[in-house]
Amino acid sequence: MKVSRAILIISIAGTTRAFSLGEWLNNPPYANGGTIQEQINCYALPYGAIGFSSHLLTYLTVLALSLGRDPLMPWRPLRHKWFDIGLAVLGFCVSFTMTVLTMVRCRNTWPFILLAVWKQVFSTTLTVMVVDAARKVITTTSADEETRLLYEQHQMEHRVPQNPQYRSAHRNSRASDQSDWEPYPYAPPLYENEEDQPQHPNRPNDDERFQKIWWWAIPYSLGAIVGAVGILALVKGNISANQQLQIITGVFGGVASLLILANMAVYWTVTRRLDKSQPQYGGQLRRFTERVTGSFLALTGASLFAGTLLFAFYSDWALAAMAGDIVGQPTRDNAVYYWLYFAAKRLPMLSV
Repeated sequence: MKVSRAILIISIAGTTRAFSLGEWLNNPPYANGGTIQEQINCYALPYGAIGFSSHLLTYLTVLALSLGRDPLMPWRPLRHKWFDIGLAVLGFCVSFTMTVLTMVRCRNTWPFILLAVWKQVFSTTLTVMVVDAARKVITTTSADEETRLLYEQHQMEHRVPQNPQYRSAHRNSRASDQSDWEPYPYAPPLYENEEDQPQHPNRPNDDERFQKIWWWAIPYSLGAIVGAVGILALVKGNISANQQLQIITGVFGGVASLLILANMAVYWTVTRRLDKSQPQYGGQLRRFTERVTGSFLALTGASLFAGTLLFAFYSDWALAAMAGDIVGQPTRDNAVYYWLYFAAKRLPMLSV
């Protein structure tokens, strides 16, 4: 009995020590620099296939939010402003904590510190995007819903059957098969002023309001420069002896080259079309110049953001190649912090 109790106490003590924050921070998993496989054990953030899926899910979440849609059920518009903001703030607090702890543990390897700083910029940008999208949500009260139902009932009461002759003449048309009713053109208005009509939350023409959250991608792209310095420093010191890293770098380098050539071709095509449509009068030269400049800036911005996405994916696979683990599974010591960060980044997907 005493032996079994002693074994239980030892096992509990060992488990507690494995998740001791103080010991985890003060004892990096390498000494005197260490190899890249040893150094990466201090990095408690997703990479490899897990990191790639995390980035992909995050980008899909932002895309849905930029359309004012529920990320998990994109056919539903966003409706709950404060719930979404609460999710974003909670996710930011958890991811910020995990990132800072990673930077402290990797304090002897500056490239991993830069990567963690970039990940924190990414988390901050995502939080701001979610909050900005939530601020644009039009919330409705029960009174608003009652008014909307009254308005729709009024419209239904003034609908009449379509003209039989019209239906006969257009019986093969798709439009005539959709409904046997059409709005009565002289229905008395329920509201004297157009602005008094009930507002339907997040209508299709409201998408432009949500798309403005993409402006927050600018600081994210700038933050990627910091991460690029870190990942390139690691790649430079390991690519000569790592064939898998060479292949990954070659593939992403080829994709980046094709992206640059495609953007050059698009810009050349646009400028040629604008040049052909340019009036021969000097008074229109200024407008032509503005159009060319606008096209150039738009393509440059799109190229910069696309390059940032490509770099994020490259960093995931490059770290996996250097670690010798293409999946990117966390070590036993890092598992708690690793999966907490991953879960925190998924909270914006629950926006409704």
